[in-house]
Amino acid sequence: MALTSNIRWLLTSDAGVTALVGTRIYPLILPQNPTLPAISYGLISAIRDTNLSSMVGLVEVRYQFDCWALTLLEAEAMADALRAALHGFQGPVGGSPATGNVSGSFAENERHIYEPDTEIYRISTDYFLFVQEEV
Repeated sequence: MALTSNIRWLLTSDAGVTALVGTRIYPLILPQNPTLPAISYGLISAIRDTNLSSMVGLVEVRYQFDCWALTLLEAEAMADALRAALHGFQGPVGGSPATGNVSGSFAENERHIYEPDTEIYRISTDYFLFVQEEV
């Protein structure tokens, strides 16, 4: 499933997200000495529905998104923009060709974190996406 590579496409297609972070959206880790604010994301789990004879094609994926900023207010603004882009999203994901059709997406939880060593604020959120993939 190439959905992870196209999550960035989905977020950079959203004007609310790009107004805050531009294209600073990274899979798994931030680059060394990143420009903030920025978003990182990673796949936490992918549960595929099956029946006794085959895969059904419906995948429940859980992604963690981290909003990194120098102030809590900035991190909260990013988390709000991320929620507006992802919570309730339905439709194809990816450029051409799309990598799957999202039948539903919702926010699961949110954690506020301050990292004293780097003096960076991070809001970490989990989202569930239900994706129909070809089998």
